[in-house]
Amino acid sequence: MCLPEHTINQIAAGEVIENPASVIKELVENSVDAGSSQITIHVIGGGFRSISVSDNGCGMGKENLKRAFIRHATSKIATLSDMDHLSSMGFRGEALASIGAIAKVTIKAKSKFSKESEGYSSQCCGGVVSEIQAAARSTGTSILVENLFYNVPARRAFQKGAVASNREIIKLVTKLALAHPKVGMKLICDSTQKIDAPAAVSNSSEIEALSQRVETIMGYEEKEAMIKLTMERGDKRLIGFLGGPSSARTTRAGQFLFVNHRPVFSPFISKAIYDAFGTRLSTKEHPSFILHVHLPPQTQDVNVHPQKKEIRLKDKSSLYTWIFRAVETAFGRAEKVFSSSSFEEQAWDCSRQPPVPAFFKKSQDTSWESVVSSQSVAAVIENPKPVENSSFLKEEYWPLVVLGSFKTWAFLDKKALNGRLKPPYWSKDVPEQGLIVFDIKRARQKIEFEKLVENLQLSSQAKQVLLVPKTVKYLAHEALLVENALEFIRDMGISMRPFGPDSFIIEELGSAIDGNNLQDLVLSLADAFERESNIEEKKQREKIALLMLRHRKGQVIGASDVEIRYIFRSLMQLSSPYYSPKGGAIFGFIGESDFESLLSKPH
Repeated sequence: MCLPEHTINQIAAGEVIENPASVIKELVENSVDAGSSQITIHVIGGGFRSISVSDNGCGMGKENLKRAFIRHATSKIATLSDMDHLSSMGFRGEALASIGAIAKVTIKAKSKFSKESEGYSSQCCGGVVSEIQAAARSTGTSILVENLFYNVPARRAFQKGAVASNREIIKLVTKLALAHPKVGMKLICDSTQKIDAPAAVSNSSEIEALSQRVETIMGYEEKEAMIKLTMERGDKRLIGFLGGPSSARTTRAGQFLFVNHRPVFSPFISKAIYDAFGTRLSTKEHPSFILHVHLPPQTQDVNVHPQKKEIRLKDKSSLYTWIFRAVETAFGRAEKVFSSSSFEEQAWDCSRQPPVPAFFKKSQDTSWESVVSSQSVAAVIENPKPVENSSFLKEEYWPLVVLGSFKTWAFLDKKALNGRLKPPYWSKDVPEQGLIVFDIKRARQKIEFEKLVENLQLSSQAKQVLLVPKTVKYLAHEALLVENALEFIRDMGISMRPFGPDSFIIEELGSAIDGNNLQDLVLSLADAFERESNIEEKKQREKIALLMLRHRKGQVIGASDVEIRYIFRSLMQLSSPYYSPKGGAIFGFIGESDFESLLSKPH
């Protein structure tokens, strides 16, 4: 049995058209391919009611308009070999046919090569194409999409609401505006203008056009705080802007990567950028960047993902080195240059002597920190045995014997405690000799986490008025997300209000709020409000507390013996003191066999 043609088209449309934002992506990229210098997008009802995209490109003649809704009808390639020289955004000829199969689509177009005074109009509804008619239109193309998913109710049922859809559309158009800085773009959602990015001056360089566009989208101050990057080698070119360590985020929301003006996700290129940032960022931070990579078409394969979000690249080793070096140079650190041999596995030189263990180093200082190296301790406590259900820890055996501490760990004398321990408080298979490993960092996190959960449970947190209110600015789609969650953010302890386009002013902070990194914290809270609003209240408080804990300023590593005792006493007052908020063990045990295993390993 063969499926009917219209059913095939509706199924195939699901690969290309995922939501209203994907409709706009396909139509805008067609406008870019048509050489447009100005594109206007008008959305009503989150795009489900209608989407209108108008441009001033080369337009379409009557003959091309007749083929517009035929699947795989395209003027961009003729044979597969043309993919090696592809310069357009689209090439499959699927977009209009896919949209026409699940919506009512009306096209009005006039070719710049036409000698007639008017253009033509064509309509497709549910895959059925009507006759072409004459229509008033200046040079360019206008496409109106109405009642999206009207004939596929199952697809419509899984779509987000209008507000969430608008946010996705704003996010997409922001990407497209940064991808094509020489093309003017305007986005209107219902009756509100969300994005107005005028085209750059025609004779401006690419980096000048991108600079102007970044300033329009992100603001002058944000652009000035970024580092300009330009590098060219042969037929490869890299331009863009890098955010400094102070603009790092806890998510990848500030990252915009384009390959030949195409917004893509490339873990390989991202890794080169992350590696170049190096120790400027902590392991939990993500850099902000806007980068355009220009590569010869034959060195990449864009025909990988139905929506062209992913690409395959050739000569990865050379490309990694080039991007890494470009980012390093932009930061003024070009002293470390990678060669292609860095990517090859090097054979071990058997003539070399094994290094002397670091903990045998001579030192006048006999303290725990100087005698035991980081490598030896890390090896010992790599897999400590969890101490579970040890009710003896709830009792106060003072003085608590602290044998020593190293970075985030403290070592407690088990032998001193063992004489007062009786089964089943301590497992029978644990030997008498050994050390209790106490993770100071996790213990601190657990204590702070429980405090946050308790504060979030209060109906009204005590707030402190900021002496100098703080202004935060977001991208258009982020500002919409924050605006919808303002009441929730106030309940979480941050009093703020709108303050100009896409900006907010923070006036009061609750006692549980750390004043560092407020901009990222507010955005994370708004995102959590959208995702977690339907879960049980206690679980929601725990998730929010964990989120706020992650945004707190990094804690001081290490602690004195007095501090360790205080942390231990505070931890034991909790109902569940044995595991960190993320589930990591706070206590562990190192026995005699662990030390024997360590000493038997070659160093």
